[in-house]
Amino acid sequence: MRVMKHVAVVGMVLFLARGAFAQMDKVAKLDITAIKTMRFEERGADLMAKTGLVFSNAADSEIKLRNGEFRISVKSVDRAAADRNAPPKTTPIGTGKLEELVFPAASRVEGGASKPGQLLKEMEIKVGPRDDKTTMQRLIALFNIVGDPASTFTLILEGTCEVGIKAEKGWIYQSGITVELEFQPSIQREVLFK
Repeated sequence: MRVMKHVAVVGMVLFLARGAFAQMDKVAKLDITAIKTMRFEERGADLMAKTGLVFSNAADSEIKLRNGEFRISVKSVDRAAADRNAPPKTTPIGTGKLEELVFPAASRVEGGASKPGQLLKEMEIKVGPRDDKTTMQRLIALFNIVGDPASTFTLILEGTCEVGIKAEKGWIYQSGITVELEFQPSIQREVLFK
């Protein structure tokens, strides 16, 4: 009888672990393909960045992220450095919270190919205290990365959230998921003056 209980517990753990890995496989098909806009504004004592991001989902089902807290960083190679083999430098940008984001599933097009679902979403990133020297140094580093047409960079998103996968009769959630995702989005490198 005791052996049966242990077998049942092990079976349940394996079933839940398999479900968690299946969700992670789908989350791995998320991508940030472009940074469309970035506007900075003061809010109280803080500096905020309202950032328009284009997400894509190559998974065959809708994915939902909710109740997330993330740290956003940029990893880049300094092209102006004397040492061309210098390792990439990571610059923290700030933190963001996510209430809920639903990524549309990929769709089938003619010939059976898959077209990723797209979502444009503006996210708020708290850069830091507006009168802080460290905040200004991070902004200068970010402007130098974005403003250099020769630069290549990786956007890093680290944090925790709940992940939901669309099921036939609703959503299946896994909470407490820790993610560390890296994206290489395109960015509009034109500066418009009015």
